Order: sequence, then structure tokens, then C-alpha cells
Amino acid sequence: MSIETFQIWLAVVAFVWGAVWGSFLNVVIYRLPAGISLISPPSRCPKCETPLAWYDNVPILGWLWLRGKCRYCGVSIPARYPGVELFTGIMSLLVWLHVSGDRLLEPQTPEMLQNTLVAVGAAFFFYFYFVAILIAITFIDLDETIIPHELTATGTALGLAAAFLMPRTGPMIDLWPQVQWMDSVIGLLVGGAFIAFIIKGYAFVRGIEGMGWGDFTLMGMCGTWVGWRGVIFVLFAASVQGLLAVLVYAVVQKLRGKSVAESAFLTPDDLDAIDNPEAAQQDQSPQSDAEDSGAEKKDGANGEGEDEEEVGFGQLAIPFGPWIALAAVEFVLIGERVLPWLLGI
Repeated sequence: MSIETFQIWLAVVAFVWGAVWGSFLNVVIYRLPAGISLISPPSRCPKCETPLAWYDNVPILGWLWLRGKCRYCGVSIPARYPGVELFTGIMSLLVWLHVSGDRLLEPQTPEMLQNTLVAVGAAFFFYFYFVAILIAITFIDLDETIIPHELTATGTALGLAAAFLMPRTGPMIDLWPQVQWMDSVIGLLVGGAFIAFIIKGYAFVRGIEGMGWGDFTLMGMCGTWVGWRGVIFVLFAASVQGLLAVLVYAVVQKLRGKSVAESAFLTPDDLDAIDNPEAAQQDQSPQSDAEDSGAEKKDGANGEGEDEEEVGFGQLAIPFGPWIALAAVEFVLIGERVLPWLLGI
């Protein structure tokens, strides 16, 4: 087998690896916020509760084979499940291509090739699990507007471990991002401090926290992986992309003849909370270990016959966590090209 064919085979393995873990991420996304064990019970239909056979759980293909329905009761299976598996597989492939590059194609002895494979493999596993954690956080934040501390704590520990353990010599000397252990620690502190400043500053001005502490732990986690320079990129890219998304959403809503309030954004009750934060705090239930990531989950409907109040564009609120996650992945994959332009270096 030629080295070129071997590299193609490894790329296919990387995609399959990601798709398999995408299936597990579906479990994490559904069960972790609900406080259900990730191990037991085994996967089953949420309606008839019949355990699923192993061949029904084959990533992507199982859903296609079942035509998106439970084999036993016929209930529809959301297309997002294979979507998460496909997306995770693609991200796994991109991470592999990023860390392997042309390193395997360089002329080297069999012993050197073996050492290169070990180094590339170590970098792949570290970065893949970072991306996998970000994927889980993204969908949980979109669904529940919370960021579980279990995920950010695990990601932070892995980020620090990567900075201390990942080889930066030999075939991995030019691995991006170049984060040594001191950069990782500073990134943790700077990332978390910046979000804390925003939270407290907004609360001082408006009387209510504009972001959640889940974003604080997420940004700190990302800082351990991308370093303090990466934190600058992530905050800039997340803010710009989030703002563009809100602008596009507002334009689409206007074209559809709807107000920008008709979504999972702020409702008139939220506006009352901004004006009367003390009264709002009395109505809040005790928080769980997963902190609010910046927007409360809403029913999205008003009482029958009530007129919906218009919500101003500046009062829209969307989860910021997914944009932080997206920007962090972008930094890992393309930050080497963008960062010099952003910082003027």
C-alpha cells in the first residue's frame, strides 16, 4: 500500500470515528441537561421505550435504513440525530487533515514514519475531543440555553493537559495553535476574566446580567486550548458572527411580516425583568449546576387574545456559547492565517 493510499484510508477512518462519537454526542445532548445517566439505560425509542438494536444505531446509515422512523412504533426520529453524526464526522475529518497535513508524505524512514504517526495521532485525539465537547455545548446551549459545567471542566482539564503533554518538537514543531503551558494558563485567566467583566459591567449598567456564567467557563476552557492570542480572535469572531446572524434573522423576520420578538429571543416578560430585576429574582427557581448561558428558555407563546409587544433590536438575546464554540474551531483550523491580520503581526 502506498503512503498516499494509506493517508486516504486514515482520512476515512477519521470520518467514521467522528460519526460514531457523534452518535454518543446525541446521547450527551439529550441526557446531560435532563440529569439522566449517559450509560444506562441503553438507547431506546423515547415513545415506546423499546431498546434499539445495534444495527439501528449505526451512525447516519441506521436512520436512513429506518427512513427516519422507529422500527417498532413508527414515531418519527428527528433528522438532527444523523445531522449531528454527519457534522461530527466532517469535523473529525477536518481536524485530521489539519494535524496530519503533508507530514506523512515527507520522505522518512519506517521508524520516523512510525514516530510521526504517534505524534499526529496524539494531536488528533486531543483536538478532536476539544471539538466534540464544543459540539455538545453548542446544541445543549441552543436547546436549553445552558452550558453544563461537566463539559467545560472536562474541556479545561484536557486543554491544560494538551499544553503540558502534546509534543512541540519533531514532526509537531509547527502544529497550530502553538500553545505552551504558560499560554494555556494565561488564556484560561484572560478568557474567563473578559466574560466576567462583561457580565458584571452589564449588570452594573442595566441592573441584570447580560450573559450567563456558562459563557464564563466556556471562554476559560477555550483559552486553555487557544492561548491568550486565540482568546482575542475567538471573542472578535464570535461577536461579529453572532451580530451578523441576528441581523440576518431580523431581516428575514421583517420580510416574513413578523416581529423580531417571535422567537426564542426576549419576550415582554424579559423586558419587565430588565426594568424590575428584584421582582424577577424573586420568581426565579433555584439554579442547577448548569449555569444560564445568556438567555432564559421561553414557552414562545402569549395568552390567547393578548397583543405581543414589539421587542427592540437592541433587546434581542441569543445564546453566545455556540458562537464562542464556532470561533474556537475556526481558530484551530484557520487562525494561523487570520491572526496575523487581526493583530497586525
